[in-house]
Amino acid sequence: MLSFHTALKPEITITEHQEEPKVKTIFLKRPGIARVACCPDGNMIVWNKIDKYLYKYNGNGELIMKLPLSPEWNVQDIAVRSDGSIVIISHFVRVFNSDGKLLKRFSIPSPTRATLQCATTDGEGHVVVSRQKQIHVCAMGTLVCTPICQNTIKRMTVNSKNQILYTYTLIRYTDKSFKTSYDKVVAIDYSGKKKFTFIPAIAKDATRGSVKIQGIVCDTQDNIYVSICSHHVQGQGIICHIHQYSPTGKFVKCVHTETGNVCDLSIATDGTLILAKK
Repeated sequence: MLSFHTALKPEITITEHQEEPKVKTIFLKRPGIARVACCPDGNMIVWNKIDKYLYKYNGNGELIMKLPLSPEWNVQDIAVRSDGSIVIISHFVRVFNSDGKLLKRFSIPSPTRATLQCATTDGEGHVVVSRQKQIHVCAMGTLVCTPICQNTIKRMTVNSKNQILYTYTLIRYTDKSFKTSYDKVVAIDYSGKKKFTFIPAIAKDATRGSVKIQGIVCDTQDNIYVSICSHHVQGQGIICHIHQYSPTGKFVKCVHTETGNVCDLSIATDGTLILAKK
């Protein structure tokens, strides 16, 4: 049985910024960070795609535990439920408790046998996963509903109203030799009914090439936060903005901006935004 192993040496650096809401940037010293998810107790779960481990860190960046993942699993995403249990998706959904014990493994029937792509959870403890243009809401193996969307999902979160907010990529050709791409946000309810959509506000100096959403979360008031990465036109590399939107998708403000390759955004129970860099 897979289990967590204890360790003491800190392996990430944490930078706290003075914005409102509070923002913390975590940087994993080893390469391969793919996702970060906050636990109810203030710890963080980090998935490393290269060495195929899940790492649990405390708020000071100290490594508490690690969970080895089988290469055969072909892990696609992780999430943390409100009770602290950890969700890992591939062809199967695996749920572990906070100590690394496997609680449940289940599959979601599909005629194509396609791999699950994105994972999140709602406030009722449901596991919400996407596959191609379908979303599956599950209660630990029992399928609750399968809302249909019109797009291939990249990132996903659920607010307190059980509205699923997902992102997908739009491609626009400006001429035969140059194309741009940007991500759009769509909100649907569990019946699949569209509630609202928005295209993230983009800084004027970040409109060349591609603009990607590298994370989307909601706070307890259903405010929406997205981390948006783009290539700077003046040669300063990748710029990441965290934008805040109202619960209906109206732009509020840019919360934080920094350079570097951002891979994910999570939110702690106290509302602190956790920005993961690789």
